[in-house]
Amino acid sequence: MTKKSFPSPNKKEEAGIAVLVLYGAVLGVMAAKILFAAADRSSSFGEYLAALAGLAVLTAAALYLQIILHEGGHLVCGLLSGYRFVSFRIGSWMVQRENGRLRFHRYTLAGTAGQCLLAPPELTEGKIPYKLYNLGGVLANLLAVALAGALIAPCRNVWGARVLFEMLCVVGLGTALTNGIPLRVQGVANDGANARDLGKDPAALRAFWVQLSMNARQ
Repeated sequence: MTKKSFPSPNKKEEAGIAVLVLYGAVLGVMAAKILFAAADRSSSFGEYLAALAGLAVLTAAALYLQIILHEGGHLVCGLLSGYRFVSFRIGSWMVQRENGRLRFHRYTLAGTAGQCLLAPPELTEGKIPYKLYNLGGVLANLLAVALAGALIAPCRNVWGARVLFEMLCVVGLGTALTNGIPLRVQGVANDGANARDLGKDPAALRAFWVQLSMNARQ
């Protein structure tokens, strides 16, 4: 049996992975801080369990909000760049344009929590706008982080609101990093890698256009 080998990441990708590991550590410290604070303010074990459940719900809410904002960022920036709406999916819920009308469907794609598909504009001298479309999700996440961060202090005495805004900051930053730092996972480029590399290779840019066009036609 031959041993399957994978290409080693380059230095830039190794630096990106290091940043993601550091983010994971920050997320762990943040969760521990919230849990210790919940323990201090709980007068019974039942109240502490309720705080844990509340933290889980608020974290899930922050995650889904940032996913919606990320895909919404792709949508807005894509439309501003001349792309046309095809479909918008969060989890397994999808709205899709069919025959000029918007219809709702249930659809799941493994490895993705959401997806915004747009039809690209026609190629002009082999080129299409691609940077703003690819980075729109990251920009939306960072904008949400800035807004949530500004609301933490005014809500410091309201536990649920404060924790929600804190988790929006942490989850939003993580979403921006994992999508914005140029990385390739098993050969698949993320948003940052597309924004960085598509302009360097006309064949890759055309392949990107063909992929989006085929998705729209399907």
